[in-house]
Amino acid sequence: MRRSNSGAGCGPTFTVLAAVFALLTCLTGIAYAVLFADPQLNPVAALRPPTEVALLPISTLAGPASSTPGSLLPTLPPEWTPTDTPTITNTPPPTDPATQTPTRTPNPPTKTATPTVTRTPTPTNTGPTPTPSKTRSAFNYTKTADTPAYLPNFANSNGCAWFGVSGQVFDLNRLGALGLIVRVTGPNSFQADSITGGAPKYGASGFEITLGTTPVDSSDYRIQLRNGAGQALSDNIVLTTSKECNRNHILVNFEQNH
Repeated sequence: MRRSNSGAGCGPTFTVLAAVFALLTCLTGIAYAVLFADPQLNPVAALRPPTEVALLPISTLAGPASSTPGSLLPTLPPEWTPTDTPTITNTPPPTDPATQTPTRTPNPPTKTATPTVTRTPTPTNTGPTPTPSKTRSAFNYTKTADTPAYLPNFANSNGCAWFGVSGQVFDLNRLGALGLIVRVTGPNSFQADSITGGAPKYGASGFEITLGTTPVDSSDYRIQLRNGAGQALSDNIVLTTSKECNRNHILVNFEQNH
């Protein structure tokens, strides 16, 4: 039998392939080694590691820090102390002139002239104190300053059941003037006369006129002094009477004026 020679022809081919495979394996190992040593040589950009940021030396960042000879750590500068604290002032925004309310300036007040008061000096009386004189009346007689006086009834024992007028008349010498007529008129045509000296219980020139038995409130009574001829010697004096029992006796005195 004849042997086949096909196995003998394939031997050189396998030897070449094995050699190529060994060469490729070596080249792959060398490529891995180079990339491991410097990954930036990787042709694929996505597989490259990020670029490291260069760091400055500590001496640059530390500023003026100094180190003591023999010390491994630098000496830091002293703590910083602020020397001035700024004050923040809130400034209001400017006001829009269109929204401002106009201010009315009042008219200046009108000045009123102040009158000047002229003081008249009070004269000093260096002489004796003068004695005031009575005012001369148109009539010879006037009522005394303290009358009419309104009193409870002291003329008799009738108390409040009597209502009347009494008094005296004095001349220039403060003596009783006798023989003169005292007339009283009143409401409802009342009229009564009394002669001075006719009621001596009131004094030398005393007189008395009964007005009624019950006191009344009225301002219609009048009293006047006349002479024997009926001529008026005094003014017609108003008597304001009262219904109160403690005012039912009216006292009126006359004195000569001139």
